Amino acid sequence: MVAAGLTISALGVRRAGAGRRVRAWASAATSVVIAGSFAWVLYGIPALPPAGGPALALPAPNFVLTASDGRTLRLADFRGAPLLLVFYRGHW
Repeated sequence: MVAAGLTISALGVRRAGAGRRVRAWASAATSVVIAGSFAWVLYGIPALPPAGGPALALPAPNFVLTASDGRTLRLADFRGAPLLLVFYRGHW
């Protein structure tokens, strides 16, 4: 969409008559500024700060969680059995 807007602005400058060139260039410059700002927001500002964590390929540290039924679950209890851990990263 951004590329299409910039292309249309360039075509507008090219097709503008002698009396309308200033407006066409102003419109094209505005489009370039908006597109640059949009790209800066998408790629220049990190959404979340980098978070540290355990190193890759190392065993997970043991931790304890309380299940919804009140049982205490430890990661060590599942050692040797297949286990899938799902971590949700979000803001709640």
